[in-house]
Amino acid sequence: MNTITSKHSALLEYFCGSKHNQEELAELTERLQCAPTKVERFRSGQFVAHQGDSIDSLVLLTKGVVRIEVVSPTGDRLYTNEHEAPFPLIASLLYSSEQRFANDIIAVKDCEIEYYDREIIEKLLEECPTFRRGFLTFSSNLIYGLSQQLQIFSIRKIKGKLAYFILQKMEPSGYFSLDMSVTSLAKYFGVTRSALSRVISELASDGAIYYTRGFGEVLDIKKLRDSI
Repeated sequence: MNTITSKHSALLEYFCGSKHNQEELAELTERLQCAPTKVERFRSGQFVAHQGDSIDSLVLLTKGVVRIEVVSPTGDRLYTNEHEAPFPLIASLLYSSEQRFANDIIAVKDCEIEYYDREIIEKLLEECPTFRRGFLTFSSNLIYGLSQQLQIFSIRKIKGKLAYFILQKMEPSGYFSLDMSVTSLAKYFGVTRSALSRVISELASDGAIYYTRGFGEVLDIKKLRDSI
């Protein structure tokens, strides 16, 4: 792990996005002095954070990919998902009563992490409406995503988990993308890759979906819903 310095604000770019041009972002960065407090690099396989570690900064993944895992009281590891840069690893939890990492965060590929002090975030939330909206939108989407995960975990059968997952990913046109490999999705469900591949084939054979290489189309939404 190496510590480096940075003069840029990936934080503003993530939360403000296309709503600000580069000149406006540079002006905000200078005016609010929102350069990261520190930047660290982690090699593949290294722990970025451990479940239970204290939080005193907003943590932003700016390069690479990380895996999120939850450790149960018995030591079992539950895979949740992977995140590719750019992505805030800690945002809302910065203001939780516990202020501790709820998961293990592990580098899947070499990655770079930026840390922003709480005071910087509070200043941005107060003085930049676009940043405030982006921060609140991210936090709301995260809560919604967690509720969807709980729903999936409550479904016992693999076919039901997959059917529910596809329905959540389905566009109005009926097309869907899994947004991850079958291997990653199997880890997400807590099942083997072969078992998940078999269920995908079953749904396709039943005429519920058409699927190929991460993309597909819902052919019979009733059959898919009945699989849950």
